[in-house]
Amino acid sequence: MENVNIVPNDHRAITIHRFLWGPADDEDSPMNDTKISIYYLPKNSYKSIYDSNDFIIEEGYIIEARVKIVRHSKIEFITKENFDEIYKEFENINIKALEQEASWGHNGSQLEVKMGTLKYNNAGSLFEPLTYTGKTKNISLWSPHEDTKKPEMLKLLKLIKSIEAKIEFDKWWEYNYEELKKCYNSHWYRMFKIDIKKEIDLEARDW
Repeated sequence: MENVNIVPNDHRAITIHRFLWGPADDEDSPMNDTKISIYYLPKNSYKSIYDSNDFIIEEGYIIEARVKIVRHSKIEFITKENFDEIYKEFENINIKALEQEASWGHNGSQLEVKMGTLKYNNAGSLFEPLTYTGKTKNISLWSPHEDTKKPEMLKLLKLIKSIEAKIEFDKWWEYNYEELKKCYNSHWYRMFKIDIKKEIDLEARDW
């Protein structure tokens, strides 16, 4: 990998993680573990090698979506202005208000949002998974849903939905789900490159 002497100054990042907890159908639960990351992708980063079947030769601000069982990501490059706008909107989320609006239960889905500063190595390469350093802003919500009586939660969910819409996340998720169903009775673990327990454990570390 070519050595990069200049590390990008902008290390800000946001991760949006949704997953199920409690009793769940083993067949579907991997598809319900999704992560969206928004950050600056340096040139010649580890990401360029990690997605080796679809080389990423650009650098810049990206929205990246992943489904737990799929190694290849859906990536959309965005402008710095767009990134700044998204980051500011997340910064303006009132966590205390969210805590008052939140509810809890024994099983359901979880939404975790984290934002802060990423750590890069000396060559300018991005660590994988995303490694935060210093102070972060963390949001944790159990089974959040749009409710006009919960304005801050509504604001957060609409913001996430607008990001998902930009990368057509629903279509990408549905495609992977359909592919999973096609090969479920024909070694689907191999089709999705997680055919042994060891690889499943490695995949879990990427989250």
